[in-house]
Amino acid sequence: MLAFEAGVLDVPFAPAACNAGKILPVRDNTGAIRVLEAGAVPLPKDILDLHHDYVAERARFEGRQPTFQMVVDDISAVSHSKLIGRP
Repeated sequence: MLAFEAGVLDVPFAPAACNAGKILPVRDNTGAIRVLEAGAVPLPKDILDLHHDYVAERARFEGRQPTFQMVVDDISAVSHSKLIGRP
């Protein structure tokens, strides 16, 4: 429980009151899940940089900035049986 309270253990979109909900996943250009925002999860800088590079590649491909809108688009895509939410 302490890990959840500290935010170092975080589950995206989980409804539990103890969960911080600060980490944001997003798909990269191939459909792999990457970290857009880590919240308080202690991921090494080189790993976060790698994730951001992959997300930036998708953003360039789609002609937009890597923002929360990508997360929204990916969630919406699932309801349309798609892997990646393209604009």
